[in-house]
Amino acid sequence: MMKLRHTLLPACMACLCFEAQGEISAPVLVSPQNGEVVQLSAPPNEITLLWGNVAGATGYLILITGPEEFGEPLEIEVAQSAQNPISRGLNNLVTGTYTWKVTAFGEGGSAESSTSFFTIQTGSGGGGNLPAPAPLLPPDLVILRGDSGLIRFQWTRVEGASSYRLNISPPAGFFVSVSQPPSGTKVTTSRPFTQAQAGSYKWSVAAVDNQMRVSPASPERQFVFTSLASAGWDLDESGGPTPEDFFGFQANWQRDFTLSDLNLDGETNGDDAALMIQSQAPPGLPTPTPIPGFFAPTPIQPLANSQVPQTGIDFTWQTVIGALGYEFNLLDDNPNSNIVRVIEQSTTSTVSTQFTSLPIRPLRWRVRAFFGAGVVGPYSTEIPFTVVE
Repeated sequence: MMKLRHTLLPACMACLCFEAQGEISAPVLVSPQNGEVVQLSAPPNEITLLWGNVAGATGYLILITGPEEFGEPLEIEVAQSAQNPISRGLNNLVTGTYTWKVTAFGEGGSAESSTSFFTIQTGSGGGGNLPAPAPLLPPDLVILRGDSGLIRFQWTRVEGASSYRLNISPPAGFFVSVSQPPSGTKVTTSRPFTQAQAGSYKWSVAAVDNQMRVSPASPERQFVFTSLASAGWDLDESGGPTPEDFFGFQANWQRDFTLSDLNLDGETNGDDAALMIQSQAPPGLPTPTPIPGFFAPTPIQPLANSQVPQTGIDFTWQTVIGALGYEFNLLDDNPNSNIVRVIEQSTTSTVSTQFTSLPIRPLRWRVRAFFGAGVVGPYSTEIPFTVVE
């Protein structure tokens, strides 16, 4: 596969040594914002990186990683200037997720910014010059349980589009037309799914202009929809230990299986179920991979080893900046009773989800953030608690 070439300035910052005279502050990344989705034309194209000017710095080193087609990680030296923020153009970007950070250096030493990421969507099609939307919800590779019978789909709004084609398969070739909202940066629609439609699905979306010219489709995403035998949350209904474990079955949800202590840790739980299913799955299945530097959400309540009432239980955690939403797991020693929920990002400092009723027994909960292009962060610490009458 051909890889695009990018400009790399010749000096290597790793070899520079400085006489310590005063501490250098870490740069603050300004743009693209953490988690931002940027739509560009197909290469050649360009994006501008911005970060705050650091007092006492004599220069900066940018480190950028990207998808395979982008090539090897890129280091770029930038001299100090009077402008604030400092800017540097980056060209020939392909579709995918990129990470970047900036190190400031000077006579006082060096300091490194936090790592940020952004997603690039590129291309145009049909003569309409519309880029593909970026899919947001559901995130890639999640299990959605049918408590409401509705699944919410969300993607970035494409300027110049008059409508969108939401493609859902199976059945092949099926799409839903969704009107362009008058404003905003996101498009959201909900589609009904019945219990009889339990199974594995793929979805993508394309923008349509007022002459019915269609953009390229967005990258394809996959999810599993499972039904419930009764109204509300049925904790005895078959479910999955984690969102990615059941994707080896592709089309049909496998319900009846026996489980043993496969990893020989003295417990039979979701870890053993994951091992069992992975051993049956064909090779090459996509799996969300946590990116180092992205933080796990901080659980707030219930607290570890606390007791909670059987009804009206709230689960709360701190918001992760840049996240699109969250995958919440309620874990049971019986992996068939595990529950996964997809929660949208909150506009406040905390995020919550509520259960009307839970079984009286010990349980555990955890949560992780998801970002663009199927990127997920690490899980939070598992919080054990006990449901009491």
